[in-house]
Amino acid sequence: MNFEEVNILGNIINDTYGKASTSSGGYPHSGDATVAIKKTIEGNVLKIMAISVINTIDEYHMRNEVDKCEDQLDQHIKKCLADIKKEFKSEAGRALKTKQIKDSEQTSVEIINHSAYNAKRSAYVRRFVHFEIE
Repeated sequence: MNFEEVNILGNIINDTYGKASTSSGGYPHSGDATVAIKKTIEGNVLKIMAISVINTIDEYHMRNEVDKCEDQLDQHIKKCLADIKKEFKSEAGRALKTKQIKDSEQTSVEIINHSAYNAKRSAYVRRFVHFEIE
């Protein structure tokens, strides 16, 4: 990728001004206000992180909810990447080729609300996927 293409891609993934990372439709790829998607470029690697909040009762239910959330976040990441590629093609005049980096998928679960007096547990679920830009 040349400098101009990197600049185009950077403008597409930038959500710090004028675009939101969460929304009920429109540019944010999730279409779901409970999911935020952040994108960064580091060298020739496009990193996409999707984050959501889940509420569960106990550890058994938490594992099931995390598994369901992972699948949903993977769908949001795929849609995000497809939208980025579509916008890049219209602006740069060529297709953006990416390849998922092997074993780059990671899931992080952070409990944010837990009390001995309340069974409800809230947690952030973060899903990271890295793509090599060709």
